[in-house]
Parts: sequence; C-alpha cells; structure tokens
Amino acid sequence: MQGGQPRFASCHLAIGNTLDQQPVPPGAGRQVDEAARGTAPAAVGSTARWLLRTEGSEALTLRQMPLLKVDMHLDGQRRILDFEGLLARETVLGAMTYPPGTRVLAANPRLPGAQPGDLLFSPSRGRSARRTGGEDVAAGLSVLQAPDGTADGPRTGA
Repeated sequence: MQGGQPRFASCHLAIGNTLDQQPVPPGAGRQVDEAARGTAPAAVGSTARWLLRTEGSEALTLRQMPLLKVDMHLDGQRRILDFEGLLARETVLGAMTYPPGTRVLAANPRLPGAQPGDLLFSPSRGRSARRTGGEDVAAGLSVLQAPDGTADGPRTGA
C-alpha cells in the first residue's frame, strides 16, 4: 500500500513469458526493485525497476550461456541492467573452460579493469576453470572476461 492505494509488489510468471526473445522459465519471480519502490516508472529511467529471479532446474539462456538461479535487474523497459547466475553446464569462452556451477555475473563498472559488457566468472567450491595453455583457476578466484573472450588473470575476492 502506498498513499492508501494498493501497489504491485511481486508475482510468479507463467509459461510463455520472454526476455530478449528468450523464454523465461515458468515460475520465475518478478518483483519491484526495492530502490525503485514508490517511484513512477517514468521517473526511474535506466535505473533498476524490476528484479527477475529464476529458481528450479530449467536454465535461462543469457548471453548465449545457460544459467540457473538467475537474479536480473531490469529497467522500466525490461532491459537487462545486470545479472548473476550459475552455469548450467560446462561453458567455453575464449581460452577459458568453466565447469557447471560456476558463478557468473555482469562485472560491476567499479571493478578495476572492468569495461561495459565484461563478465566475472568464479568457479564453485571444489571446482576449477581451465585456461588453454595456462594455469587452472581454482575456487575462490575469479576471472574478468570481455565478451570477445579476452580474459584477465585470476583475481581474489572479486
């Protein structure tokens, strides 16, 4: 309720919803982003308006990667601003091969060396990412990678 009027808070999506021409797994949750609560959609502009969260075992394809347990922030026009999820299967990008369960997220622009569109990959506990012709990247370390596959060295605490 806001000003005595009911306001949309959240819902679960039915079969048939899409985002960027990709099907959204049924049961995904959509809710108002807390930072946007109480603002008019036009006032929000390109800031986060919605949080879309997937659960379950059906992957959502994002940037040509099958992801599970995805959290996405969307603007008022349903454009993806940032996201985080887990790789559903082994994925190769450039010289890197990431195991299933690797955490992947849109790199924060404040991260040193990050450019728009970069991704941050962090292998899960007990797993390592493989670099062709180089050292493996163990759990607890992360790789900053550009959309063209160019990878930065392992980082701690990223």
